[in-house]
Amino acid sequence: MVSETDLLKYVCNFIFTIRPEFSKPEEVDADHALEIFGLDSMDLIELQVFIMDDYGIDIFKYMDNRIMSKSLREIVELIISDEPL
Repeated sequence: MVSETDLLKYVCNFIFTIRPEFSKPEEVDADHALEIFGLDSMDLIELQVFIMDDYGIDIFKYMDNRIMSKSLREIVELIISDEPL
């Protein structure tokens, strides 16, 4: 099972790789809402596919119109708390 810390680092690293304004992954603030990072629907699909491939977690059920207003940390906490043991 993936830890909350590892998944949060993974998501921050993903944002770092697609957003040119960050010079290192540590600059991605996990307490900012997803909408702050300027991700579009294709970015979210790409993130979904990467998490499914690397961790076997399907995050599709969390992808609704409210997802953009949640912080990265809130999203990861939601995913981890619902992951089957």
